Amino acid sequence: MSLRIQKAEIHHAADLLELQILAYQSEAEIYQNWTIDPLIESLDEMRAAFDTHLILMARMGGQLAGSVRARLQDGACDIGRVFVSPEFQGQGIGRMLMSSIEREFEHARHFSLFTGSDSERNISFYEKLGYSITGRRLAKQQIELVIMQKQNGH
Repeated sequence: MSLRIQKAEIHHAADLLELQILAYQSEAEIYQNWTIDPLIESLDEMRAAFDTHLILMARMGGQLAGSVRARLQDGACDIGRVFVSPEFQGQGIGRMLMSSIEREFEHARHFSLFTGSDSERNISFYEKLGYSITGRRLAKQQIELVIMQKQNGH
């Protein structure tokens, strides 16, 4: 099966929301103390994201396998969501999506993202891609987030 990365359009919002729910459910099974519902966007919120963010999708064999969302703000790239469908995990899709975002925003000073503090697997994944922990903060749902950053070497 071939992997194809493409820019998402607003008519993909429902598929992207379904992927987000699947990915969070998969995480919650691993990290039992995660609260899923407050982290899931509504379809309207997902559609609104197209006004401010670039969203890339990964398709494998015609199926939606993953997505990543990012925006450029004040010369820095904020990466907001990286999802890989549970059935496609472990195939390098997250790595390819992150590389694609870094290419799309190649002139950014640095790249920033956050992940749950309990998500050791995610933290390890981002560290392998050159990101390092730069801070922590509490989200409004009282979930601790780890802030990670990568300097752009362009």
